[in-house]
Amino acid sequence: MQTVGEMLRDERERKGLKLKDIETVTNIRSLYLQAIEDGNYSVLPGEAYAKGFIRNYANALGLNGSECVELFRKSQQPIETLPTTAVEEKKNQEQEESPSVSPSVTTRRRQRSRKAETMWIGALLLLFVLAGGIWWYTSTAQDDPKPQTPPQAQQQPTPSGSVQQQPPAQVTPAKPAGKPVVIAAKFINQSWIQVMADGKQIYEGIPQAGESMTWQAEQQITMKVGNAGGVEVTHNGQSIGKLGGNGEVVLKTFTVSGRQ
Repeated sequence: MQTVGEMLRDERERKGLKLKDIETVTNIRSLYLQAIEDGNYSVLPGEAYAKGFIRNYANALGLNGSECVELFRKSQQPIETLPTTAVEEKKNQEQEESPSVSPSVTTRRRQRSRKAETMWIGALLLLFVLAGGIWWYTSTAQDDPKPQTPPQAQQQPTPSGSVQQQPPAQVTPAKPAGKPVVIAAKFINQSWIQVMADGKQIYEGIPQAGESMTWQAEQQITMKVGNAGGVEVTHNGQSIGKLGGNGEVVLKTFTVSGRQ
């Protein structure tokens, strides 16, 4: 039976995506994504994090995140429990073999442990407060730059003689801008998409079903879609329709004159 990690890896490779692409979209470290694909869940921070990572990873690939989490839950081995009599016998044996500890010693140990935990929590809170203060101060200093006083122009002495009038410089009218490339996308289903305008990336994400977006460029717009059947495109006011089938990865380039 295929594991949830193997299923996610197969779908990612089928779409031609790298772990770094998934990390950019989901904000999940590639180390954790690799651990999920390999079934090495001991690397993850805990079971709750593992379920959340698997859900977001699956949604980014256009899969059902809830079904993948359920598959992960069923694949985990249940913890074997000993019969009641065996547990009692083992407990009695451990009590006989271990040295007796007075209640006062146990109480002092618990108090020291709680005190240490309280100190650690206090130190972490103080660290967060300091980090937040530094961030606030830095962002405020960047947002409110000091106004610069423009240099005062020095007055030149006026010559006593006659002043020759210079003819006004000829101003060349600016060339009218060419017709831009405008792409409007309507998302029927959830899909990962990357958009490049004139060679620069202007968007990457996973819009939800029902969302609409519009991009504009001077020369060309290139779109890479992870679920071509879930996106309807309009190019310069002309409806193109869907870029491909459901789950199909498509790369399209649109210019003023047409598309490639």
